Amino acid sequence: MTLSVCIIVKNEEEVLGRCLSCAEKFADEIVVVDTGSTDGTVLIAEKFTDKVFFFKWRDDFSAARNYAFEKASSDFLMWLDADDVITDENCEKINALKSVLDSYDMVMMPYAAAYAVPFFIAMTFYAFNATANNLIVSEGATTVSMVAMLLGGISNIVLDPIMIFALGWGVTGAAVATLVGTLLTTCVYLSYFLRGKSSLALSPRNLKPTAGMYAQVLKIGVPNLTYQLLVSVALWLTNVFAAAYGDAAVAALGIVARIMNLASMVAFGFVKGYQPFAGFNYGARRFDRVREATKTACIWETAFACITAVTLIIFAEPLLSAFSREDATIVSIGTTALFWNALSFATFGVQAVYSAFFLALGKAKQGALIAIGRQGIFFIPALLIGSWAFGLPGIIAAQPIGDLLSFLLVLVLVAKSKGALSD
Repeated sequence: MTLSVCIIVKNEEEVLGRCLSCAEKFADEIVVVDTGSTDGTVLIAEKFTDKVFFFKWRDDFSAARNYAFEKASSDFLMWLDADDVITDENCEKINALKSVLDSYDMVMMPYAAAYAVPFFIAMTFYAFNATANNLIVSEGATTVSMVAMLLGGISNIVLDPIMIFALGWGVTGAAVATLVGTLLTTCVYLSYFLRGKSSLALSPRNLKPTAGMYAQVLKIGVPNLTYQLLVSVALWLTNVFAAAYGDAAVAALGIVARIMNLASMVAFGFVKGYQPFAGFNYGARRFDRVREATKTACIWETAFACITAVTLIIFAEPLLSAFSREDATIVSIGTTALFWNALSFATFGVQAVYSAFFLALGKAKQGALIAIGRQGIFFIPALLIGSWAFGLPGIIAAQPIGDLLSFLLVLVLVAKSKGALSD
């Protein structure tokens, strides 16, 4: 098989030669598309290839890249940025890969297959772990839950480098490390139940499902499932729209999304302890406890959200630089996006608490509305309109707008539900 390397450039004379020196070690064809250089970029490119083309820049990286692909003639296409560097070791690996590519429909498939089997086995146990964790937390045994999750997570982190590198298992090692961590968590949960620490007894004889039981499970579970699905859809849509503004935009917004997702997971951790407490006391008609717990949760969640927001705003540039030190565009776009996302995150604590509040009270409609509002009802239209009307700044603004509108929705729903905790 043959391989074409495609590069789009503009004023890259300082780094282009280094990149092309790497590419010529494995590429059968090098295609360079210049979008308006005023330095020596074109002259450098012509030293390595006779396939140098010109494309009028129109604020669309994908258009320039697709033009470069149209000019390529090899079996496989690979794109590089002008500042990319490929080590000799990896150049040799690419050449070795070229010799066997004819036998594969997709290069990723062997890696995906190696990871899939142990990972899918782990997911079987993960389903049990998720259920057991919720049961244990509802009994107030939060220490057991914490130990189980920490044991699984830390063991996974420790075993990853050992199995990937020391044992030489590669991708399979990463999956096996996940499996081992999941099994250790399962063992902690099983030990809790089998040693009689729980008020529940695990026995097939207790499995007597009814339609009403499933209805209650779905009432609470579907909003959470919908939220998780919308998080993935939101990330996918953001990448799709950001792609028009180049790899740097996609990378920057991806980094910001992961930073904010980490912060939101901590917020959900607070809520995980609040929800069963609120549900139990609501069922016991101890509305005073529910009111006090909700007030306390809102204060702590808001404090965390505000501290997180301020921290992310102050350290936005260093955080982005840690992910991509050498790409100023990623840092620039990411810093702006992180600022606005962090600012709107200050409202997230209240949203998380009241989403759990309504679900704890069995008010699935209100809980579902909050869950799908932030990432669905508000975010998706904001993304579509913002991208169309304002381009990349509109894409960056979509999540903050979604947060603000979702926060206003929470305030409306809370105002309408004041009688729910009347003694």
